[in-house]
Amino acid sequence: NGVAFASYNLSSTTILTRISVVHHAALNCIRRVFAIVVTSIVFGLQITFLQIGGITVSVCAFFSYIHFKTKKSLLQSRRRELKEKWGNLVLDAKRGKWTGKTSSSLPMGSPED
Repeated sequence: NGVAFASYNLSSTTILTRISVVHHAALNCIRRVFAIVVTSIVFGLQITFLQIGGITVSVCAFFSYIHFKTKKSLLQSRRRELKEKWGNLVLDAKRGKWTGKTSSSLPMGSPED
């Protein structure tokens, strides 16, 4: 049992050096669900409604994380793509025209406006 636990900790630490902490936590959550289901099947234990509820919440949370992480990644990719395509083109709010100036170089408005 000690060798298995040491192996688990070493592999977990190795994986943690390669991925983010949030990804590691999400994978660890799914590992726990997998362990509960497999041990219940192997040892013939019944899963209670409370355990089913916990498993359902864990799996839904994992897939929700994956969904929103993918959505965020696609949005960032799209923003990067648009920035490469259009570059420094910005809308000058005063004149209502598109300019090649960056937004930081446009006048911010003066008290006499």
